Amino acid sequence: MALTNRDKLHRIERENSQVPTFGKFHLRGLLTMNTDKGKKGVYIAEYATGGDPSLPIAIAIYGVTEVNNGDEVGYDKAFDYRTVKKPAFSDKTILGSLKAQELGSSNTQVSTVKEYLPPKFITTIEEGTDTFTGKQGQGFYEEEPTSYDIRNHSYTKGNKTGVFLGLDSFKWGDAQFRMPEMRDFAQQLGDDDVEFF
Repeated sequence: MALTNRDKLHRIERENSQVPTFGKFHLRGLLTMNTDKGKKGVYIAEYATGGDPSLPIAIAIYGVTEVNNGDEVGYDKAFDYRTVKKPAFSDKTILGSLKAQELGSSNTQVSTVKEYLPPKFITTIEEGTDTFTGKQGQGFYEEEPTSYDIRNHSYTKGNKTGVFLGLDSFKWGDAQFRMPEMRDFAQQLGDDDVEFF
């Protein structure tokens, strides 16, 4: 019976317990709250594991937009729709330029683009006691929203609100990894048999 790629990795780990395990995962979680009108999305959090263990882990906190998918209500990071106007025909070629001249001012194509909003705030994960559940563990202090000045490429962090949210209060999706990071990790192990990447 042929070994699958997963079996190969498990075999390598079993044969040599000194082999480091891949630890760079990207996690996304949702914090909801029960209200008079039902469940409401409060925050979506994203952070990555791995990296330098002596440095704090940063976590980005986003607002939530409810998305109706027929009978179900889903949640996505906060976004807006923006109207984008662009020429229907490019003037960078002879044919495109001819068509653009023919259409004149009506050479415009209008489309709507979904644009995600920046995080409400970015902070670090630390130990604490959840303000609402009383559970101790890893989490973060809520902050007032960060204000962004796009023109000057600057931002102003908000003050801490005093609320500590434990990571256990979020419903976390499956951990994701990025293929280039996994490939780099496998190559660091010195395994020449990385054709499955």
